[in-house]
Amino acid sequence: MLAATDVDREQIRRGARLGENDNWIAGFARYYREPVISRDRAFDRVAGVRRISY
Repeated sequence: MLAATDVDREQIRRGARLGENDNWIAGFARYYREPVISRDRAFDRVAGVRRISY
């Protein structure tokens, strides 16, 4: 999925990569324009992804 690749490249440029699974989650969330429900604040670094904490 290209959205996950884009997320990974952006995070590489920032020097703070997500884990492999989190990268896929962020990519799918961005592609489908859906929020991520998580306590992991790393998703806050991803442009175009909204995190909902629980």
